[in-house]
Amino acid sequence: MAILQIRNSSESARVLAQIAATPDGINFLRPHLKPGTTWLPKVLAAGNALKLPPGNALPLVAEAVKKGR
Repeated sequence: MAILQIRNSSESARVLAQIAATPDGINFLRPHLKPGTTWLPKVLAAGNALKLPPGNALPLVAEAVKKGR
């Protein structure tokens, strides 16, 4: 995701993790699963630090695995 490539900060990752935890967040983030992106592990780690339910991000992880990311 561009925000983490341009502004690689833990705050950006936390915001994206909070977005991923919302019902529409997965659909918002899914198109950004592109080759060479490195944002998903950072967002997952931020979600863990925020104690967000890890199951909320599973659809993104599954999509990334499916796409070979």
